[in-house]
Amino acid sequence: MVFTFHHREGSAWESLLDSLCNACFFIEAIYPIHGESESSLHLMNNKAIAYDLIHVCKKRTEQTENKKRSWAGVREEIRKKARREIELIEAGRYGKERLSPADVNIILIGKCLELYSKHYGMIVDYKGDVVPLGEALTSIRMMVEQIVSTRQPLPSELEHIDPISYIYLTCLCDRKEIKSDEVHKTTRGIMEPEVLIKAGVIRKGRAKRGRTYEVKLPVERYKDLTRLFKSKTKSLDQLSLFPDLEEAKFDSMALVDVLHYLMGLAEAGENLVPWLNQFKPIIPNIRASFEYLLEKNPTFQGPINKVLSIIEV
Repeated sequence: MVFTFHHREGSAWESLLDSLCNACFFIEAIYPIHGESESSLHLMNNKAIAYDLIHVCKKRTEQTENKKRSWAGVREEIRKKARREIELIEAGRYGKERLSPADVNIILIGKCLELYSKHYGMIVDYKGDVVPLGEALTSIRMMVEQIVSTRQPLPSELEHIDPISYIYLTCLCDRKEIKSDEVHKTTRGIMEPEVLIKAGVIRKGRAKRGRTYEVKLPVERYKDLTRLFKSKTKSLDQLSLFPDLEEAKFDSMALVDVLHYLMGLAEAGENLVPWLNQFKPIIPNIRASFEYLLEKNPTFQGPINKVLSIIEV
């Protein structure tokens, strides 16, 4: 089966790939092709996607690989595949004209999905659970963004950060609010606002008829995070935030939750030492995150410097 497709929204890719794989197909290869004239009014003076992706799909058979694969291992293969494709793009694989960031992004996502679809339903996380397509696609979009981004890079200690924390640190930590129509542009389409709201990082704006989202401060999340962490205390010493190079998270926490909770404790004048002992395996990641945040948002200096001073002691 062969067809063409491209789309900015992750939800559209998820619907497509889910239908494809549930019908027992996998993507054998993806070939980008210029889908519109360069003089198209749709493309002029904007960042629209110019390339279509030709999807060449095959039916799964008994001979198709069906062994379980580690998500950590597949992620590393996807990262290598994306970097190889970047080299080919820069070498002129798709013509002499420089590709727009939107086209580079969509080509890389397509190429990465080739690999994911071959192991669909057989990719498991460090607990042995199958990695859902939506979660995998979010992670793939984030990896692609990290590879092609020209923005201030995150420290190397945060290379395998979870998507929610990545969006917060790179897009939201220095903002008080963000307009609704800017969310997709700001987050590079990695994550929908509803996911960030559910994670407790943003909320719908109270003014301007809900056309903005407000970025929550650590002190505003403190009570909710206190309940969350106290309910997980017994499991904190059994799990690392970076098990087998998976995304940085406990069962229902992200690295940003850890950072905000420590900042909330500092501002409330609570004893930080017991919690820093709990988070001992990831102290280098916490330190790198706070040093990055100090550069991005100086208003966090008070609580962050307090936490860092105790870490140094």
